[in-house]
Amino acid sequence: MQLPAESRKSLTLLAVVLLLSALVFSGCGKKSTSAYTFTTPAPPAFVTLSLTPSSVMPGQSATIAWTSENATSCTASGAWAGTLAISGSATVMLQANKPQTYSLSCSGTGSAGSKSVTLNAGSQQAACTTGAAVRAQSGKRTVHGRKLTGAHS
Repeated sequence: MQLPAESRKSLTLLAVVLLLSALVFSGCGKKSTSAYTFTTPAPPAFVTLSLTPSSVMPGQSATIAWTSENATSCTASGAWAGTLAISGSATVMLQANKPQTYSLSCSGTGSAGSKSVTLNAGSQQAACTTGAAVRAQSGKRTVHGRKLTGAHS
């Protein structure tokens, strides 16, 4: 027995409606509601470290200064040690006739940053040359610590 064409169309249409309804109610037709969360990484700590002057004679001092960005703590190592503020300055002294390296590492919520500077030992010759230049600029002539006077000065 064959159904009239009009009945076949009605049954086909009914089957399609039932199939689509089943898909919608089963969740297959839903858009995903899960959300993706993207996090931006924390910026790294940035350290600036300077030493003035960079060369002195043993027993003489220099000033070391530092600043940091995106840091919550700083630690010194090398010729100095300990926990430091995230910015500041200190006076350091050259202990011997050899270079001293000062390192600073700062950290925060991102990656750590670090810098190092070296205090070099100056030479005695450089100190003598500097002293001679200062005396020459002042217009005074000296020989073995005595001031020259008279027509030949």
